[in-house]
Amino acid sequence: MLGYEFLTGEGPYDARSNTQWITAHLNQDPKDLRHMRADVDQDVVDLLRRCLNREPKHRPSAAEVARALAADSAPAAQSAYATSGSVEGAADLQHLIKRRVPQIVFFAAVAGSGLLGLVGLLRENNKFGQYGQTVFDLSLWFVGAGIAAATVVAWFHGEKGRQQISVLEWILLSLIGVVWLTVSAWTFLSGTG
Repeated sequence: MLGYEFLTGEGPYDARSNTQWITAHLNQDPKDLRHMRADVDQDVVDLLRRCLNREPKHRPSAAEVARALAADSAPAAQSAYATSGSVEGAADLQHLIKRRVPQIVFFAAVAGSGLLGLVGLLRENNKFGQYGQTVFDLSLWFVGAGIAAATVVAWFHGEKGRQQISVLEWILLSLIGVVWLTVSAWTFLSGTG
């Protein structure tokens, strides 16, 4: 689902709620990505279609997705930098992949999407009463802060082995925490007031 949204700005189904999305996933095929974006590589289209398979055993594992995307992006990135006469960009991309930044951020986004899906489903079933929208908004801010914090931690500690915590990392994590607490308090007070 995230792959479709990143590439097209739309989901794989015409659904407005979690319930509609689940029903569409069980009863319909996803939209044809090539009709939405003709420039998307067929291997990426096939990978996203496999990720949306109704049978979990036919879906690729997260490791398979990461390998496929890394294998797909490395030659394209290298050729793009080779034509521009710069290999520094390719080295930067390889460094990010080595530090596992994209993988960690991807997994944080997937976990956050799962949490938002669960909270949205509970909100639709009126499990939070009059505070349903407030709880969903708080969850949204929590997921955003979690992805930002995961990005910072991955950037500073993505490589294997022991690393020390830097002052810059503490400042960034503290800033994320302060912004999250401030926005959450404002959301809570305006939602319950």
